[in-house]
Amino acid sequence: MTTAALPGFFGAESPLAGWFVVLAALLVGLAVGVATGALVAGRTVAAKSHVPGASAVSPPPRVKGSPKDADSSHAPGGEAVPAAGSDAKAASRAVAGTCYLVGGGLGDADLLTVRARSLIQTADVVLFDRLISEEIRRLAGPGADVHVARKVPGKADAAQAELNRLGVTALRAGRSVVRVKIGDPLLFARGGEEVCVYRAHGFEPVLVPGLSSALVAPLLAGIPVTHRGVANQLLVTTGRDKGGAFPDLPRYSPTRTIVILMAVGRMPTLFAEELGPRGYPASTPVAVIENASLPNERQTLTTLGTAAEDYERIGFKAPAVVVVGNVVTALRDAAVVSAATSLGPARAPVV
Repeated sequence: MTTAALPGFFGAESPLAGWFVVLAALLVGLAVGVATGALVAGRTVAAKSHVPGASAVSPPPRVKGSPKDADSSHAPGGEAVPAAGSDAKAASRAVAGTCYLVGGGLGDADLLTVRARSLIQTADVVLFDRLISEEIRRLAGPGADVHVARKVPGKADAAQAELNRLGVTALRAGRSVVRVKIGDPLLFARGGEEVCVYRAHGFEPVLVPGLSSALVAPLLAGIPVTHRGVANQLLVTTGRDKGGAFPDLPRYSPTRTIVILMAVGRMPTLFAEELGPRGYPASTPVAVIENASLPNERQTLTTLGTAAEDYERIGFKAPAVVVVGNVVTALRDAAVVSAATSLGPARAPVV
């Protein structure tokens, strides 16, 4: 059909012309409606994508000292609400007027979390535990005020109070405070007590996890704290409870691993006065891991019955982790090794 023939086919005199105009108008209207609906839906999805749940909610009131770029709000009595729109690098920098309780891990700076390292480097004030390594202490910024806890046996409470006072004073002055605790801040590190102190003064600490020696020290020594057929439970305890007492531990179970932190001073009496009366055999394997992850790390394998003698002969020093249980020698036990290797591929024949 040529162009010249079109007027004759769809001309004014043709009955199809009116229907064509109506059909064209309907198609244009449908296209506009679809585009408008998609735009509205896109706006709705975009608005809801920043709010948990199906409907928008008002953010909880911000606690004094909470950073605007924190990962979430941890106000007492409120739900954790994702923070709006800050990038990861900004969230890792210390914010003025904010307190951070940071896990310093075992001592090797390479084992710090990325966030912990950044906070230490950017804080106005850094408060270190006494056992934090020099390598990690050196990460503090050149303009930071650095304080190291003067915790020694018998004076731990006074040192703790001093660091709390320094932290609160700095926060009131609008400075950022990073409190670096060995291991994880809430595992036998008195971190919970510090949370209570800062809250009492109107500041909500931001908690930053760290590797705990309770799990990592045995790992670095090649000791699995659990192993199928050997140990199906793990008990982590301190060697010194409040007031210096030894904790009330359960009676012996051959399938339980005990990891004891801050226990070096207990070694002379660990069997005779603490674990022996609870049914632990003198032959129970024990590992003492000193300065885990550091160049001067030392690992000593002994038994409960000979631990006191080894303590006198070797002279264990803090920080040290004590592992008690059959897992200590599990990977050297022929029966355990045989059971594990039976699940692997067949050995190549020896030629």
